[in-house]
Amino acid sequence: MYVNYYDRFEKQDFENPTIGILLCADKNDAVVNDIVDIVLD
Repeated sequence: MYVNYYDRFEKQDFENPTIGILLCADKNDAVVNDIVDIVLD
């Protein structure tokens, strides 16, 4: 969600869309699926 916040409120008009990478110690498929669904909607 921080990427959406940055794009909406911090990013300048001339900048490209932000990408984000989260590094996690454990894998959680349910969280990944939720985030992907939000991003694709």
